[in-house]
Amino acid sequence: MRGKFKVAPYLREFEPNERVVIKLNPSSQRGLPDPVFEGKTGKVKEARGKSYVVELKVGKKIKTIIARPEHLIPKSK
Repeated sequence: MRGKFKVAPYLREFEPNERVVIKLNPSSQRGLPDPVFEGKTGKVKEARGKSYVVELKVGKKIKTIIARPEHLIPKSK
């Protein structure tokens, strides 16, 4: 076992237009975004069930991904 299981990341809530960083949590595969997006910063567009819709700018395109809160961390100012 690698470290103690923490519940807080699963219960985290985000508001629309809040900036978040995508950080994959391998202990949970549900709502896991593609590894290409790890470390990218985006903006929460809306909540969808237990997940969040996040808009990212990748190159010149705007991508929309759906991820659960355990894979998102709030961006510090």
